[in-house]
Amino acid sequence: MDIEDEEAPILLGRPFLTTGKALIVMETGEIKFRVDGKEVTFNLNMVQPKKTPECYQIDL
Repeated sequence: MDIEDEEAPILLGRPFLTTGKALIVMETGEIKFRVDGKEVTFNLNMVQPKKTPECYQIDL
């Protein structure tokens, strides 16, 4: 699967998981998707870097 947008959210609704073969492994914290003979594994235990909020000030 090619995903151009690296920040695409993972949709975990039931209809989405039934569109292909999805295997959720609770022991390792992984979700494996199988679509068209390809398999992609997502590690749910990974920590995303926190974005620091930006603050702008304008003096008038």
